[in-house]
Amino acid sequence: MDMGRTILTGDLILPDGHERCTIGVVDGRIEYVDIGETVRDGDGEVVRGSIYPGLFDMHAHLGDHGARGHLPPSLEDTVLPGGLKHRFLENASGASLLSSIRASIRELSTGTTRVLDFREGGIEGVKVLRAASEDTGPRIHPLGRPEKGDDPETLIDTSDGLGMPSLESCTPELRELCRNEGKVFALHASELFREDMDRLLELDPDLVVHMVSGTRDDWKALAERNIPVAVCPRANRTFSLGVPLPRMMDEGLMIGLGTDNALSVRQDMFREMEEAWMLLRTAGMEGSEAAYRVFMMAAGASLAGSSLLNKLPGGGRMWGSGWPRVGDEAHLLIIDTGVGEMTADPVSHIVRFAGSEDVLWTGPWSKTPPRRRLKSL
Repeated sequence: MDMGRTILTGDLILPDGHERCTIGVVDGRIEYVDIGETVRDGDGEVVRGSIYPGLFDMHAHLGDHGARGHLPPSLEDTVLPGGLKHRFLENASGASLLSSIRASIRELSTGTTRVLDFREGGIEGVKVLRAASEDTGPRIHPLGRPEKGDDPETLIDTSDGLGMPSLESCTPELRELCRNEGKVFALHASELFREDMDRLLELDPDLVVHMVSGTRDDWKALAERNIPVAVCPRANRTFSLGVPLPRMMDEGLMIGLGTDNALSVRQDMFREMEEAWMLLRTAGMEGSEAAYRVFMMAAGASLAGSSLLNKLPGGGRMWGSGWPRVGDEAHLLIIDTGVGEMTADPVSHIVRFAGSEDVLWTGPWSKTPPRRRLKSL
């Protein structure tokens, strides 16, 4: 994708502070990183603001946006087989599904630069997602699930791995196929009720989604094996499910944030961060510490040491040591803080106060919103 050069300049937000910085981005990759605010000669669109790592939506279902409307009272009636979500997906035309996915992408593309989409519909579902996400800003990773008649090897070749709907649907053979191809193997588990941890651990997944009905021993077992968990606070709370985020963190879990089903909540990681922050504050955590911990989750920085990041195309350093790095995909987010100088606590600012309307630019392939364009130097 030929996007030309974009020059990002302003305060680079780091885990231990911030510094003035200028970053050149060409065709979705970081061309250079200069300390200071001197813009190099040459053509390029200049965007000035606070530079953060892009947000990482670790669990989404982008296809069911078109099923929004009256929300059934229970999770079972909404997203399980036979529920509203699957009735919509089974009856939607190809054009309707394409439009539904694109509507979700529009919601998340201001701020979010990487998405794990747990794609329904087997091989054809992955193909529709690829078509819908072509020439869009975020990098969307399709994690497929086999449908009747699908060849699992072809599905895995077509996607970035498997995103299985349940522990029951997983087999050792599917796990081994992903392992042999170096692809992601992820699954939903322990959402409505606690599931068999011995069976889950035997699969050694790269990612588990939910685990809100797990026990402290379950969370500790995952933490000891460096298996991350994606939690979706707003979606779970929509169906009156508890989200024991502070207790999960106490056991040392690697935790990321996800938006989950598009029919349940808006695909907006800013809202997800604020919800997670509220959960930690309600449990008594100090405000700035809660914001820092939540942003680590939202930026994917809490996943250091897991196998997940190494298996995703586009890789790159996450927030922390060595970030940002020349040559990496430009998973960057530029925020207008709304004041003439850097806010005293930029991490709290993005977690608690920022929203899509404050976004000046999102990488790796987004274009600057027209109202934010500045004259090239």
